[in-house]
Amino acid sequence: MLPALRSRTSVTRVINQLLAARRQQDAFRVPAKNSSAVTVLTDEERAHQLKIWPGVPEHVRPAHIDYCPIDPIEYDKITSRFGPQVNMWKWVSLLIAIPAVALLTYMNLILPQDHIRPEFKDWDHLRPRMKWPFKDGKHSPFHNKWFTAIHYDGIGYETTDAEFAHEFHHGHGDKH
Repeated sequence: MLPALRSRTSVTRVINQLLAARRQQDAFRVPAKNSSAVTVLTDEERAHQLKIWPGVPEHVRPAHIDYCPIDPIEYDKITSRFGPQVNMWKWVSLLIAIPAVALLTYMNLILPQDHIRPEFKDWDHLRPRMKWPFKDGKHSPFHNKWFTAIHYDGIGYETTDAEFAHEFHHGHGDKH
């Protein structure tokens, strides 16, 4: 201990270590063996609990903890350890993710789109291997009558090309 007291930085380090050990002992206090883990509330604490939890029975309310269950110094070490990663992901979210979402929203909702429906081809690999267990058994859960063809008994699209053109090509440039 004597060499540690010779320099001022060592003294502060020893004092901080002793304080940290004391805080750790205080943080992990265990109730006495004969007492229950639930603390007995005074009348003032009970009145305060009634203000915080109106109408909630006392046995349902969370138990009051009068000590910190984690060592504050250890918590600071953990949070400072992950600080650079937190900052990186914060800036990635602010500078890349949010503008990307805004740009894609603009592209999908504001810009005119030229909807082109592919030609229906009744190929075997497009036919369902089973019937769906609802409606008529031919429509999938995400069926769209304009763009999704029914590859069952060669039906094809539910709407004609004229109905499709009328629905999707109004006011967006040339009609195809």
